[in-house]
Amino acid sequence: MEFPLKIAQQKKNKGLEIWNKQFVSTGRYLHEGIWRRTQAKENKNESKWKSEKDRRWRVVHFIDNYDIACKGKIAELLLKGVYLKINHSLPKHEAEKIFKKMVASLKNKNITYKTTKQGLSASLGGLKIKINIFKPKSEEVKKYLPIPYDYKMIDVEITGGNINVKNERKYYPWKIIKKGFRIPLQKGHSKYVKHVSDILKYQPFQIELGCGPSTETGVYPLSYLHKIYQTTNVNKTFIFGNDDNLFETIIENPSNFYLSATKIISQSWLAKPNSSFYKWLKRAYKSGLVVGPVITNNYDGIISRLGIPELYVRKFTDQFLTPKIKFNKKAKSLLVIGSHADRRLVQQSARKQNLKVIFVDPEEYIDDSGKSFPYKIEAPQNNDIIFKSSASVFAESF
Repeated sequence: MEFPLKIAQQKKNKGLEIWNKQFVSTGRYLHEGIWRRTQAKENKNESKWKSEKDRRWRVVHFIDNYDIACKGKIAELLLKGVYLKINHSLPKHEAEKIFKKMVASLKNKNITYKTTKQGLSASLGGLKIKINIFKPKSEEVKKYLPIPYDYKMIDVEITGGNINVKNERKYYPWKIIKKGFRIPLQKGHSKYVKHVSDILKYQPFQIELGCGPSTETGVYPLSYLHKIYQTTNVNKTFIFGNDDNLFETIIENPSNFYLSATKIISQSWLAKPNSSFYKWLKRAYKSGLVVGPVITNNYDGIISRLGIPELYVRKFTDQFLTPKIKFNKKAKSLLVIGSHADRRLVQQSARKQNLKVIFVDPEEYIDDSGKSFPYKIEAPQNNDIIFKSSASVFAESF
């Protein structure tokens, strides 16, 4: 695999316009994701924690750098550089076993590697690979989390192309972990409504946007990346140790892996926001039915194409979860369209500022294969309203 890697193409003028509006102006030319999976009593069902001896963790942190190039009348979307961290804390025998598995995968692909003080280093085309296995020294533990005496850490770092990640940014995952567990709110007594007339008295709306409208335009939901980066099993339990095959998947065929891992970005660049919802949103914003920036944690940035201001809250530099929200003074309600538990702080902020919280959500989830699963809104509160509908069906009811 060599960089830059071409991941999509379209006509030059359109491609450049979308690139500048959707990626350059919003900072989405860098795509970052962090998943941290830890064992503790608080998440024993997902992590299979049984006793204080169970202190496994697995961290995945990636940053992809994108760019665009033009050839004649064609614009090409390029993956210019990558950074990937896979970090485990495991019982010593499990750590040594997974390290041997990684070494075996390099040997099976005839990849030459050099032994280092703590592990090995290797190159695969344009990728540089470092694998360390070690027991953190007392001063190093402060950067991570305390681990039991009989545990070891495995730290995998894969980089390639044009990427520069400062050490401070590399430690974002542990800063997030140290903030503690997200405690789900208790579910309140919300009210279901079926007609638009039931919510019109709460206009103007300010919108918090989840993935529903994006999936309607063909952009995969975030759960697609959960599958790619192997963060959770199909039975919703965490992946630790020998069950993790992410490194082996990358080594087997790096180009195929990154063509898959960048799918959400290429789909976003190629997407056509002509669904009923986006048509309604443009009209609603122009008429004053919707006010203020659209609050979103979506990777795609499609809102930026519509001429509507956006407040992008998936930024790990902003308090590591979500920034403080200052709502538009004209807004009477927060219309939450397809956004679930991880953005609940936006909704809590709205309630504190006396906005009515209205959820528009089908309460089902459709994965990238088209399979449907029940997906209830996690914790609507007393006096919240739920309009059980997809984004476009809701828009068509106006």
